[in-house]
Amino acid sequence: TERGNGIRKVEGKHNLISESVKRRVKILQEELRMGILQPATETTIHVKGDVGVINTGIVNGSIQIKLAQLKKSSQLELAEAFTRLTEVINRSNISDEKKSEQLENVEFLVTQCETPKEKRNRGVINSIVNSISTAANIATIWEYAGPIILKFFGIN
Repeated sequence: TERGNGIRKVEGKHNLISESVKRRVKILQEELRMGILQPATETTIHVKGDVGVINTGIVNGSIQIKLAQLKKSSQLELAEAFTRLTEVINRSNISDEKKSEQLENVEFLVTQCETPKEKRNRGVINSIVNSISTAANIATIWEYAGPIILKFFGIN
């Protein structure tokens, strides 16, 4: 039935997002173990269901590492767009929870830049792009960063 198909689609997206979060947590744990990331002086985790909000300092560190890799691959304009977007999110007056959510969105997009084109999760990319572009405190920087990011992902 249609309802059953809808439920399966939602469950599928939930599983994809859960797996993505688990992979990112493992990467962050490994970066912390290797000394690439430094632990935050205070870590706050707000648990909602089975997924926690990762401290913004750790997410920012992960984004910076990935942006450095983008710069090495000659994607300077793209790296600058993500850098400015991250700075605006960090300075915005949105709640810490929303800030973490938006930074995780940016981190996901940066990770997708490293992913081969045919393996990118376009549905999640589109959803994240819509979320970032409509956030009131971020919309102004999106006018600059959005076209660069959309061009890279081939989204019109």
